[in-house]
Amino acid sequence: MNQLEYIKCEKIGKIIKTTNSSKNFKDYSATKLESGTEIFSTNDNNIYTIIADINGQQVLYMALLEG
Repeated sequence: MNQLEYIKCEKIGKIIKTTNSSKNFKDYSATKLESGTEIFSTNDNNIYTIIADINGQQVLYMALLEG
C-alpha cells in the first residue's frame, strides 16, 4: 500500500458471516474478519480499502471481491 495516511470515515456496516466457502460468500461476508466486526470507508475514496475496528484497534484491509 502507498504511504497515504488512512483515516476511518463512514461506517459501511458489520460483518455478518465468516466463511471460507465461495458458495456461502455474500455481501458482508469475510474470510478473515469475525462476525460483528464493524467496517468503515477510508479517506482515499477507494471502495476496496476499508478499516476494520477490531477490539478498538483500527486495522487497514483491502477488500477482495469473490466471483
